[in-house]
Amino acid sequence: MSQWASVRCWGQPVPLGTDEIGRNILTRMNYASRIILAASVMSAVGALLIGVPLGLLAGWFGRFADAVVMRAMDSMLSIRQACGRVTPATPRRQPYQEDNA
Repeated sequence: MSQWASVRCWGQPVPLGTDEIGRNILTRMNYASRIILAASVMSAVGALLIGVPLGLLAGWFGRFADAVVMRAMDSMLSIRQACGRVTPATPRRQPYQEDNA
């Protein structure tokens, strides 16, 4: 007998159990993972559609095109680093406190 044989839904064992109103957790996780999988595939395809032509352009034309593509990539990568440096330096506001005076 399996470890989750006591949890049953429609006569079938439920590996991850159910929530408060009886919905199967595994089915809900599989349904939600479709969105994540679609987003990751779209970002990989987008990177491929942009990166391959830029790489071919830089390789075919050589020096000047390569320098332009590399400076564009350097500027895109530096944005993330700049945000990482600026964010901790921002002053934090104190939560609103009511004066009882």
